[in-house]
Amino acid sequence: MSSQSDELVRAIALIQELHGDGSTTSSAPRPLGCATINEESSESVAHELVYLRAKVRELEAQRANLEERSVAAHVWKQVADRQSAQRYAAELENVKLRVILDTQLEVGKELMRVLELEAPHLVPRGPRFHISFPGVKDVSFDEQHALVDELFLQSNAVFAQFAHDSASNVREMHLEEDDSGGIVVAIKMGWVLPFSADHVQNAVWRITRDQAARRGHLTEEKDSLHVAFEATKLRSVSAAGWQLTKKYTSQDKVPPTIVSYASAQKSKRLKEDQDAVDIRYQDESWVRLVDRVVCGQAMTHVQIGRRVYSAFAMSDPDTPQAVVGSATDHFLHAIDADLSRVQQCIENLLFARRLDGMS
Repeated sequence: MSSQSDELVRAIALIQELHGDGSTTSSAPRPLGCATINEESSESVAHELVYLRAKVRELEAQRANLEERSVAAHVWKQVADRQSAQRYAAELENVKLRVILDTQLEVGKELMRVLELEAPHLVPRGPRFHISFPGVKDVSFDEQHALVDELFLQSNAVFAQFAHDSASNVREMHLEEDDSGGIVVAIKMGWVLPFSADHVQNAVWRITRDQAARRGHLTEEKDSLHVAFEATKLRSVSAAGWQLTKKYTSQDKVPPTIVSYASAQKSKRLKEDQDAVDIRYQDESWVRLVDRVVCGQAMTHVQIGRRVYSAFAMSDPDTPQAVVGSATDHFLHAIDADLSRVQQCIENLLFARRLDGMS
């Protein structure tokens, strides 16, 4: 490498002394007897200069290749670090859960024995706390599709914020209050995966389908997932809502995009002797998968834009604001945890499929 550096230094010196055609900067007259020797020397220097210029271009190409390889290595290192941290946290959590589960199992058995034999009247048998939400459930299926299609038309504006983060990890949450007193959380998240966009799209769609299936009754069509839910909990919570997710394939140089819209309403009773707090919820989500080629390897930049709206309506104006503040903190924590979980699920599924393919 030192010899290449010497050649580079020599080339720079020659370039500074010579014009592009090999002539010197001096215009002083030369003796005729020395003309042939000087011309031969200039021709030799010109050939050597051409060679050294080629060497410079070769070294620059090698440097560019090393830079690309370092970017690819950095992406793999980030994924490996996340996997290692997740594995360590999972092992620690498993140990805690085993201890808790064993303890709860013993306590539960003893409690059930006491209830069955000595205090059967303590078993809860009260009516369920159920409220109907016509404003949420009366949105027709066609209207839901129209809402999602309208969100897709906004996708270019949503992903314009990623223009300066095309190859970097980003995760931002901005909180603001709208005119009606509701809370709006704007989320921007992006990271690079060392897998092709087709593989990533399949993984993202599978994770999205599994999430929807856990929320309620799932209806799956070709490129859409619809889930409707209505749930009640004994004496305390009643909720209803729907979510529609559609997958838009790549078209007109627009990368594959997954758009989702969710609307829900929940009524929660703080205590049995208090009025309920109504919570309105709306979630708009965009996921775009952008192809990246780093050092000849196909990679994917996952870009997520999301807007989450929530509003609290209290029938009792004397309900302490601390309750709303606590609910907001829990709301933000749930969003952050959901983003982390989605990222982990996507990466775990991709690595699992890769390992299956290697076995």
